[in-house]
Amino acid sequence: MSEQHRGEPKRPNRCAWPGCGKRTRPAYLMCQAHWYRLPADLRSRIWDTYRLGQTALTASPEYLAALRDVLGYARRVVSADDAGGGQ
Repeated sequence: MSEQHRGEPKRPNRCAWPGCGKRTRPAYLMCQAHWYRLPADLRSRIWDTYRLGQTALTASPEYLAALRDVLGYARRVVSADDAGGGQ
């Protein structure tokens, strides 16, 4: 059984890319492979609005808007990949 350090989440963080689920560090939204599939402007919006330690309840409206756009983009890419369109 692994040690849990004070302040770490009880459940491991998972990549937010649809269908991925790889473990990520607590402050990371996605695994490295999927993070870099995002356009640079979307990655910048996440970093510009992210605050260390934020939760869904404490995140700013700007961060939540960026997150919606990132997840929408990821869903569109997955749909295109599933349809054979790739990206």
